[in-house]
Amino acid sequence: MALNHADYPAARRYGDHALALATELGDEWSAAYAEMLLGNVASGEEDYATARQLCERAATRFRALGDDTFARLTSANLGYHLQELGELDRARQVLEAVAREAHEAGEDRNEASARGQLGQVAIEQRRFGDAGPLLVESLRIWAGLGDVTMVARDLRRLARVVAETQRPDAAVRVLSASQRLREEAGQREGWIGRVNEGVLDLVRPELDKATFERAWEEGNKLSVREAIKLAQGELGGRGRQVIT
Repeated sequence: MALNHADYPAARRYGDHALALATELGDEWSAAYAEMLLGNVASGEEDYATARQLCERAATRFRALGDDTFARLTSANLGYHLQELGELDRARQVLEAVAREAHEAGEDRNEASARGQLGQVAIEQRRFGDAGPLLVESLRIWAGLGDVTMVARDLRRLARVVAETQRPDAAVRVLSASQRLREEAGQREGWIGRVNEGVLDLVRPELDKATFERAWEEGNKLSVREAIKLAQGELGGRGRQVIT
């Protein structure tokens, strides 16, 4: 609960206590879980080096215990920490393994999370042709699960890719739809604000004020399906079909 409310000092105290107790009792699974949560606390405090170490240890413990599902969940978190540390090639390697294994295991959330993060890695490496299909596939899964928060996140990433296709008006509509969903879900700004600013930096010089405002208003009225379909259309239909 403390972690969900970004009360990181309280979350760290609870996590440290849980880890100490699990270690004393010889409960390896609970110790791994506590390390995973402490990694998320460190990430929330932007101490990504510590987060990386904690998640690497937790993932190794989960693997040793035969809990591959939690090992993949923790490795997906690790991929994010590696991104923030600028270790993009290593992040890609970790996340590709998570996506592949999660797909084979039928773990939709782990697969979608990994593919969305792979899309972000591709954006940061300016591999926009790879980023689009990865994000479309992630969105397909999240939309099917009805997870509005994650749909908003990956739509915002996809808006960046659309902006790079020299279609700033479409990028604004996708970004606006993402913003509305984010607000409806009560999502905190956090890192996603950086993605927002990156898209706006690309599109504002290309559009006059009236065109920008019109595109923003139109995007604000799009349904989730319409926003995904618009973005996929701007990318030439690359990736699996989202709307059936």
